[in-house]
Amino acid sequence: MSLRGFRFPLACLAASYAVLGAVIVAGYHYFPGLLATHFGADDQPDGWMTRGGCVRFLVALGLGAPGIILLAAFLAARTSLRHFNWNGRTVEIPRDRAPEVSLFLRRMGLWYACLLVLFIAGAQTSVLISNVGTAPAHLNRYVFALVLLLFAIGNGLVARRIIRYFLALSKERPLSRAPGQLIG
Repeated sequence: MSLRGFRFPLACLAASYAVLGAVIVAGYHYFPGLLATHFGADDQPDGWMTRGGCVRFLVALGLGAPGIILLAAFLAARTSLRHFNWNGRTVEIPRDRAPEVSLFLRRMGLWYACLLVLFIAGAQTSVLISNVGTAPAHLNRYVFALVLLLFAIGNGLVARRIIRYFLALSKERPLSRAPGQLIG
């Protein structure tokens, strides 16, 4: 596989992991031995973890969740892409376009993994801010809301790109099957 078209998303994914690593390392030095990791509707902590447990959880989550996304994108791209469902109809992918669709799915998987790693880093930053300097721990709603807003915007941008790509592809090829009709 050529790296053409993949260098920038791979660099962004590496930078995202560097941000997550920095948050984990910085947090480890500032966290108390026991830290609040979950907060109720009243912004009060209702779940705790040890510092080491939190680091292990973040490493597992930071590698696992994006890893599943990447695995799914790369496995989907390796299958024989012949059809996709668009707006309740099955659209055939021209054979000559299948390699391009595979590359697109892989790139989108990389971008979404990058977004997910940054969300995990942002959520951990929110936990860090909530545990440092305040006694007792108290959720900072503004930081958490900012993290959620940025994640929602990122999801919207990725979804918009995917929708535009497959919409353009569906206009190139006539809709081939009625809704609910099985693919043979």
